[in-house]
Amino acid sequence: MSCVHPSPLTFIRVSCYRPYLAAANSLFSLLDWWGATPIAHAMNSSEAAFPAVEIVHMIGIVLLVGTAAVVDFRLLGWRLAHTPIWEIASDLAPWTTSGLVLVLITGPLLLATDPDRYYLAPQFRFKMACLFLALVFDFAVSRRVRAGNTIATPGLQRFAGIVSLVLWSCVVLGGRSIGVLFVAK
Repeated sequence: MSCVHPSPLTFIRVSCYRPYLAAANSLFSLLDWWGATPIAHAMNSSEAAFPAVEIVHMIGIVLLVGTAAVVDFRLLGWRLAHTPIWEIASDLAPWTTSGLVLVLITGPLLLATDPDRYYLAPQFRFKMACLFLALVFDFAVSRRVRAGNTIATPGLQRFAGIVSLVLWSCVVLGGRSIGVLFVAK
């Protein structure tokens, strides 16, 4: 398939974007299905379900992002400078994992309440992209930097700490902007 545009005025040529449109339609179909499940119905029919799940979601975010921030502050040399990074990371690992599990369970439950609205909101897509990048960065880079058997240079530690803090901050800001968007409507 050739995506050469015949003139400079032709910005979008549908044939070039069909694979992306197909993926978007598949995701939209999946979200449509998720919004029609009994779980979605239960979340939407109970006055207490959404706030309760949202509270648990926020607790998960605090655990996940809070513990990540403590490790990142150590990577930057701002706190706990006399404690090895691997020791801090391993001490906080159960809390971080608990936060991640809570977020991964409650997030889809919140999404089930109005999947179309979430899917179409740029704030939601921004949050999901940042969450994906933060998790990939954590598994690919940060874990290696804070491992006990690795000697990472101070520059690499600072880089990992800064990137991680920025990504997790963007996840939180994206989540907050979703709340503002939904209240405004």
